[in-house]
Amino acid sequence: MSGPGGTPLRLGLYALPFGYGPASKAVAVAQAVHRRLGDGVRWTFVSSGLGLELLRRTGLPARVVDTGSVHEAEQVGGELRPTLDAMIVVMHRPLAARLAPELPVFCVDSLAYMWRPDSFAGFPGIRSVRRYWVQDLFDSVEVMARTGVPNVRAVPPITDVGPEPTDAGPADRAGAPWVASLGGLLNPYPGSQHVYLAQVLRLVADASAGPPVVLTSAGAIDRFGDLFAEVDARSLSHDAALALFRRAGAVLAPPGLTTILELAQLGRPMLPLPPENYSQVLNLRRLLRHHGTELGPAWRVLDDAYRPIGADLPEGDGVRAVHDLNERVLPDPAFGAALAEAWRHPDQRDRPLPAALRAPVSGAAVIAADLADCLRR
Repeated sequence: MSGPGGTPLRLGLYALPFGYGPASKAVAVAQAVHRRLGDGVRWTFVSSGLGLELLRRTGLPARVVDTGSVHEAEQVGGELRPTLDAMIVVMHRPLAARLAPELPVFCVDSLAYMWRPDSFAGFPGIRSVRRYWVQDLFDSVEVMARTGVPNVRAVPPITDVGPEPTDAGPADRAGAPWVASLGGLLNPYPGSQHVYLAQVLRLVADASAGPPVVLTSAGAIDRFGDLFAEVDARSLSHDAALALFRRAGAVLAPPGLTTILELAQLGRPMLPLPPENYSQVLNLRRLLRHHGTELGPAWRVLDDAYRPIGADLPEGDGVRAVHDLNERVLPDPAFGAALAEAWRHPDQRDRPLPAALRAPVSGAAVIAADLADCLRR
């Protein structure tokens, strides 16, 4: 596998800086491609915020390009195009559509079930993508068929939790701190993250047996320094975060799909926190629809509280609706008491996430193999 003239393949990788999920997916894909192609790839990592934080920490040699924000990604991508042989784009439709007519572009989409039939109408260049990989979860494949996007390939859940370690058992975790994963505090949509964070930290502190550990981005720690002043807040690499999940007394997280899939792969229970954004409300509903009999009561407490959110909103409208509802729901003592009681229930506290969410082979490995096959042609 090589670029022009037998040189290493110049491969770009962009991660949408919207919470933990896209960045974690990008890391999983980068590591899987590296395992398959090794020194045959010369990487360029492109993102901002948490996306770059996690990509830098892979330890892979790479040129790193900070776009400054999500809004500059298309311009920066256009400037980089002459220096690349191909580009992997994680969760950024405008960037993929901008580059695909001029460069081999490969898309990774972990939330394809969210799209409406017209969601790609404004991005005609998307029809030139070489591959559009979607996680084969819920109704993602059927939804993508209605959009008309070509070259869609379904892959298993895109995770990379590493080899199974010698794990501490439940008894060894009894005195371990609770871990709250809050990677999505900073995202491209303005909203009430300060209100959300203040209320969620209160809920976690009230329920936890001791001081919790909060995982988030370095940018969020800096932005919300007043709220994190007396909290053990950490920004960790992907591998270090997974290690902490393995040994935590309990893991709390909003219903972001990547965290759900990683905890399922680890066989760990999850105490769900209130949603931060619209996709998390939709994840919650689909989990209950497909796996409701295997989920504990806290999922239903959240589903009831977020029922006013529409099911088919444009993403920006959905995010604003969730932010507005959070300002009303999260300070409500009755909501907090009901959620804390549900967290304590054995069916929530001790039951791992549904086994059907695990995959014997990571979608990242499938993507790496398909990418290598496409680039040989």
